[in-house]
Amino acid sequence: MCFMSWYENTHRRETIHDLNNLIVHPRIHTWEKQFMCFTSGMRCTGPNSLNENTRIHSGEKPFMCYKSGMRCTGPNSLNENTRIHTGEKPFMCYKSGMKCT
Repeated sequence: MCFMSWYENTHRRETIHDLNNLIVHPRIHTWEKQFMCFTSGMRCTGPNSLNENTRIHSGEKPFMCYKSGMRCTGPNSLNENTRIHTGEKPFMCYKSGMKCT
């Protein structure tokens, strides 16, 4: 049985549509990091971050940019690389106004 619904995060006023994310997301606000990499000792909030960290140690790079052929360990790195090609700069320094990928 697949449980999909919409939940509201009252702390940041955002909508979460996956029950697992509803469980993992609050750890961002509490800084609870219950997953640990046995190779580096790095701690993280969820299994996806732990998997990506494990790939760094193993050298596995299953994600590939179809434009440049660059391979990376996780979707976040792939998204950052894609922004280089599109020119998208969604992040901005509130002091200087400089935008970056």
